[in-house]
Amino acid sequence: MKFKLALSTTLFIISFFSSFNSSAQPETKHEIKITKLDEGVWLHTSFYIYPSGIKFPSNGLIVKEGKSLTLIDTAWGELQTQSLLDKIKLNINLPVTKAVVTHAHGDRASGVDILEAQGI
Repeated sequence: MKFKLALSTTLFIISFFSSFNSSAQPETKHEIKITKLDEGVWLHTSFYIYPSGIKFPSNGLIVKEGKSLTLIDTAWGELQTQSLLDKIKLNINLPVTKAVVTHAHGDRASGVDILEAQGI
């Protein structure tokens, strides 16, 4: 029983810390969820699927400022960030003009090149 607990704990810790690997590759479906939290505030969620099949979410925010939006953190990777911007255009229909990246892990910053290419 102690071995199973130790193994479970070890696997959890490995899974948790490996989520911070900026070289991790996102899933190929580019699933993006946008959830309205309040007037002018949305949660965006992108996902990474590990080779073991574990699906790990990453969240950020979209904040309305006047007639434009500020993106807090990118989606998980360039392709998912592009999918996020496409979904924002389709569902919110306001331009993203600014972005704030809270830290340099792949789940927050690996879509910065997409933002820069679009003048954000």
